[in-house]
Formats: sequence, structure tokens, C-alpha cells
Amino acid sequence: AKQQLSATIQEVSETKWKLSSELNKAVEETKQHLSVTQSEVCAAKRNLLETEKQLSAKNTALSNELSTIKEQLSAVHNRLTKEIDATKQQLSASHDEVTAMKRGTEKEFSALKNELKTTKQQLSAAQDEIAAANRKLLATDRQLSLINDELATTRIAATQATEFRNITSDLHQKLTTSEQAVETLLVQFFAETKELRENIQILQTASKQQQLDQWSLRLHNTSISGEKACPVIVKVSEVASKGAQKSKWHSYPFYSDDKGYKMCLRVIVNGTGKGEGTHMSVFLYLMKGPYDANLAWPLIGRFVITLLNQTKDLEHYNSNPVKFTEKTPFAISNKVDAKQPDEMARDGLGRNEFISHTELYKATPTCQYIKDDCIFIKVEMLGPKTP
Repeated sequence: AKQQLSATIQEVSETKWKLSSELNKAVEETKQHLSVTQSEVCAAKRNLLETEKQLSAKNTALSNELSTIKEQLSAVHNRLTKEIDATKQQLSASHDEVTAMKRGTEKEFSALKNELKTTKQQLSAAQDEIAAANRKLLATDRQLSLINDELATTRIAATQATEFRNITSDLHQKLTTSEQAVETLLVQFFAETKELRENIQILQTASKQQQLDQWSLRLHNTSISGEKACPVIVKVSEVASKGAQKSKWHSYPFYSDDKGYKMCLRVIVNGTGKGEGTHMSVFLYLMKGPYDANLAWPLIGRFVITLLNQTKDLEHYNSNPVKFTEKTPFAISNKVDAKQPDEMARDGLGRNEFISHTELYKATPTCQYIKDDCIFIKVEMLGPKTP
């Protein structure tokens, strides 16, 4: 046991020595590593100091640049402020100019309105003068008729009393006097007729379209028929009956312009499609015409359909123009085949909601579209014309 203990102690001593040697060796290596690490730390400190110096320099440069930018921004702000103030002043001046122009325009508009009112009064006075001239012409015609009767009586008396020369001489003198009176009346008649024609020409020059519309409205009790070129005026009779029966009425044929496209107007008083029961519907239909071979197809053009006011030459009703374009279906805008019923296109182009029944049937002192159960619709082509 002592030998084993001695051997164990010896092994422990050897182990202790080995551990001590390894520990010393590890301590030395650790010291060497620490030395190297301290060197690296010193180097890192030096680098950090240099970096701090560089950052300080950059910070100083950035501060200087920031100060410069602030100064520049301040200068720009001052300049923009001045420009904004100048712009405000200009806008204020422009606003004053616009206000002055608006006031001047309003004054001019008021003056034009007054001038228009004066012109209308002058036109009304001219119409009264024309009526008076017509009355004078009628009176002159009556006087001429009386004079002619007197002349006839005088001539008969002269024929019957030819054997009495003295009486014949007196009658001859009376006849001469009567002829002179007739000549005087004729001169007066022709002078008044010339003045009347000049007044009519002045009125036609002043308002040619207005006179045309007034003339067309006087056709209320006449039947318009025959093939004409646009602009045309179509008369639709028995409006109440057509509305109650929900019938589709077609006008007589007419042409878009001279030797142009033949067409007609379809009117459905009770309406169709979206306008059924609430609006009057109006459509244009192409027809087979005598000039189709010389025309360009499909039809390209714009048409204005106007419902005429029969009370005054104002407040005529029209919707947006009816446009035949390249996108219009061929069944509507292409040449009509002779095999088609009534030689008319299968479909037409127009408005399902042309005018509401409320607007159509209303009647005011200045506006009435239906009169004596009739309406008048004007159709005119805006272009392009036929080649």
C-alpha cells in the first residue's frame, strides 16, 4: 500500500508538473495574444482619432455648406416673395381690367338689347306701314274700279248720243278729264306700289330668314306637297288622332339639296323606344332617288330638324343635329335597293325623344307648336353638300 501510495503521489506530482507547464505555456500564449490585442487596440484608437478628425472636418464643411444653402434659400425665398407680390399686384390689376371690361360689355350688351328692341319696334312699324299701304292699294283698286265703271257708262252714253255733237263734245271733255284722273291715279298707284316694294325689300334684307319663317307659318292652312330640296317645311295634320292611334306618319319625299339624296321624314307623335308615351319621335329615312348613281355612298352629312313655333318667330324647338357619319349602320346611310318596300331604307336616323309631350302640347301667348291640330317641322342640311 505504501508503494502504491508512493507511486500515486509520484504520478500526481508528474501530473501537477505537466499541468503547471501547460498552464504556464497557456499563460504565456495569452499574454502574447493580449499584447497583440493591445497593439491592435492602440492602432484602432489611432484610426478612431483620425476618423474623428475627418468627421470633424467634414462636419465643419457640411456646416459651412448648410449655411451657404440657408443663405441661398433665404435669397430664393425673398426673390419668390417679391415675385409673388408682383404677381398679386398684376392679378389685382388684371381683375380690375376684367371687371371694367365686364362692366363695359354689360353696357354694350344693354345698348345692343335696346337697339334690338328699337329695331323690332321699327320692324313692327314697317309692317304696320305695309298693312296701311295694302289698305291704300285696296282703296285705289276700288277707285279704279269705280272710274272704270264711270268710263264704261260714259262711253255707252257717248255711243248712244253720237247724233248730238254738242253732247258728244261735252262727253268727250268728261272722258278726257276722266282719263286724266285715271292716269293720275295710276301714277299714284305705281308710286305707292314702288314704295311698298322698296319697304318689302328693306324688310327682307334686314331679316330675310325671319321673313321666310313668317311666310312658312302663314302656310298653316295650306297643304305643302311636292318634291323639294332642303330646307323644306313639312306639315303634319291631325296630330291628336295620330297620337291616339300611335301611328307612324311619313312625309312627302324631298332632297338633301339640289340633285342630292332623296329622303323623307317619319313622325311618331306618341313616340317609340325610350320616348314611347312621353315624347314625340322624329326620324330621317333615305329613299331610292334618281341621282343615286352620281352620289357618294354612304351618306355623310348633318341635318337640323326644327319644330316651328306658330305664334311668333321665336322659341323654335330643335334638338342636336342628326349626323350621318362613317359609323352609321349601312342599313340607314347606304344606297336603297329598289326591292325595299316603298323604296325606303329599312331603318332611319333621328331622335326617339325629340320633344316631350309636356313641351309639345304647351300653349303660351308667345309659344304654341300645335295650332288647328297641325304642326310644322323644318328640315335643313348643314353639310357636307353633295359632290
